[in-house]
Amino acid sequence: MLILKDDGYGTTVESLRFFRKCRDYLGEILSVEMIYYYKDEEWVEYPLHIIGSLAEMRLSGCNSGFGGEGPHGSVTVLRELGYPEPYCEYPLQRKSFLLGDPKSYE
Repeated sequence: MLILKDDGYGTTVESLRFFRKCRDYLGEILSVEMIYYYKDEEWVEYPLHIIGSLAEMRLSGCNSGFGGEGPHGSVTVLRELGYPEPYCEYPLQRKSFLLGDPKSYE
């Protein structure tokens, strides 16, 4: 499977730009996983993983667990992927999460 990674170096604006430019390469969205960026005391360079039917995208500047720019970037990604609003707030409320196909939440 093709793995797409941004070059944002943890910059939310660059991660969102990359997401919008390359999202069509993903195909149908199968799941979105947020990996808490201090997993097992190790820094996770790409905390947001978007799994599609054709490719996987990993974003460095979208994270979760607090109210900063990175989690708000994650909220934006979830909204643009079509997740219902309660699930779009997960990055502000949780350190990690796993969501399935956005259509399954309708």
